[in-house]
Amino acid sequence: MLARRQRARSDRQPTAPVQRCVRPAHRVVARSSAITAREALHLYTPGSATTQFAEHTLGTIDRGKLADVVALGADPPSVDPGAIKDIGVDLTVVDGRVVYEKA
Repeated sequence: MLARRQRARSDRQPTAPVQRCVRPAHRVVARSSAITAREALHLYTPGSATTQFAEHTLGTIDRGKLADVVALGADPPSVDPGAIKDIGVDLTVVDGRVVYEKA
């Protein structure tokens, strides 16, 4: 999962926002408004870059693009929607440097 061009830290739950899209907690939001984990990941990666008008430099792993990368311990679309926020971070790379690596 690519992080937006923000400082990814190992003590945050980078998958919590994805889980909120997939499994809305608020009763005001109907279950029918939930989206798939794959759609939520898209919103937080290339979708985020598009909303910032930065799709030419952010959002995907491509030559010439900036990328802060978070490697997760599991694939969000393959786990139970209620467990997405609990997926651990294995590796975080910011500005081309490893800033966190799971022991």
